[in-house]
Amino acid sequence: MKTLLQSLSKSYKNNPPLQFWLELSIYILFFFNFTVNWTLNHIYPFNIVNNVIFAILFFLVLLWTLMYNKIGLTGFFLFLFFLNFWIILSGLANGFIYINWTLLFLSATVFVNSQFWKVSEHRNNILYLMLLSSLVFLGFLTISIFPSLLVFSGERITVFNYDLNLLGYTLVYIFVLVLYYVIKRNKYYLLLINLYILLLVFVTGSRSALIILAFVSFVAIFLYLGKKRIGYAILVLSVFVFVFFLLIRLPVFETLYSRFLALIGLGNNGDLSANFRFLYVQQGIELISNRMTFGYGGDFQFPKFSFDGHFSHNNIIEIAFNYGLTFLLVYECMILVMLFRLFFTDSRDKSLYISFIVVFLLVQFFYPNFTLKTDMMILGLVFSYLPERKVKINYLEQGNSVGKLVEKQDSASEVT
Repeated sequence: MKTLLQSLSKSYKNNPPLQFWLELSIYILFFFNFTVNWTLNHIYPFNIVNNVIFAILFFLVLLWTLMYNKIGLTGFFLFLFFLNFWIILSGLANGFIYINWTLLFLSATVFVNSQFWKVSEHRNNILYLMLLSSLVFLGFLTISIFPSLLVFSGERITVFNYDLNLLGYTLVYIFVLVLYYVIKRNKYYLLLINLYILLLVFVTGSRSALIILAFVSFVAIFLYLGKKRIGYAILVLSVFVFVFFLLIRLPVFETLYSRFLALIGLGNNGDLSANFRFLYVQQGIELISNRMTFGYGGDFQFPKFSFDGHFSHNNIIEIAFNYGLTFLLVYECMILVMLFRLFFTDSRDKSLYISFIVVFLLVQFFYPNFTLKTDMMILGLVFSYLPERKVKINYLEQGNSVGKLVEKQDSASEVT
């Protein structure tokens, strides 16, 4: 909080009043945006409120960019343009006109917001606002499920009739963010928050979220501490496994325990979701092979073809089914290129963004996160963090030399 207040104080002293109040308004809206987006975005009428916040942020950040910065048509813009263009092309190839308005809306808002995030000071403040909004979200979640926890019998807990199981992935993103502040910013008191998040993931009953959390915990700690301290990462993973086997046998987690048994083929509690997901992938591959170039068009049309009328729980299958293998290849390659570039970025904060991308890549094997606001904003943050490679021509007047190419990196992505 002290760093954020110092940044605002500096902005108040050094910038024109209009710029200060505009940036302050953007910060406030980002805080509410993240707070609502973590979970309430799935609940009516909060989803409408969140869309309104997104729209207001879009215009405020666009105004700020036009007045005090400049719009850079970066690789992120080309990436988002290709996604939306190919979706229209996919629909035309299947004989109808289709526009994915959700993706188009997210593309416009996240790209414009990334112009604000490219400034390192703003991006660091936004990360801190994400942390604060995460704590508010955890408080709201605790209050919402506390009555159910008092009489918890192992059954699925819902929040406003929303399955808590789906919040497991959100909790993993928050876990990575909090862990970054614990290790890299020495906020050791937040370690208790991470332990509580681990407990909440157990409460959600999400098997895939627990698996991702275990893996990402190891990766994040390894990245945050460096390869010379890999022993700490191994120790944390060992503790995680120990806690898992300690808690999983408690009566209150009986449902989660039986779901894990069903996952590995032991026991049968009537939960066939794990078997169904393998069948979705198998059926999806067969359907994709029939229309490999442009897919079937539309958004989330897989339930119309699946054996039980449900979506595939797999982002890769959904994307390839809807829009074809070309679309999937560009989509996944861009994310992998981001990950590759992060490894070669000279900055102390790159480990956080690498962890974010690892979570994103893993979640897509369990849930279609293609048009989820949280995941799209994570991608926008990572893109804004990556240095822009620019080519500048310096003309020399010595002899017959015409010029030379000099690569520069945007100062917004230098070490902060």
